Amino acid sequence: MAWTGAGINLRTGTPTPGAVRPRCATCSTTAASLGAARKLETAFRRRDGVAEIAALVDEVIGEHRTVAQR
Repeated sequence: MAWTGAGINLRTGTPTPGAVRPRCATCSTTAASLGAARKLETAFRRRDGVAEIAALVDEVIGEHRTVAQR
């Protein structure tokens, strides 16, 4: 999220609610953050995540079968 500009990197894998809360307020009121979030929303709507995951699973299974047949 931080890389896209839609969020802030809290530099921890386990942020506390106290650390998250004020950053959410900042991101939800900053025009640049909101614009970046809207761009992400549009990008996600254009994709079919379930179909992409299924295609990756099929690809991995196919590769596994090819290796097993050798």
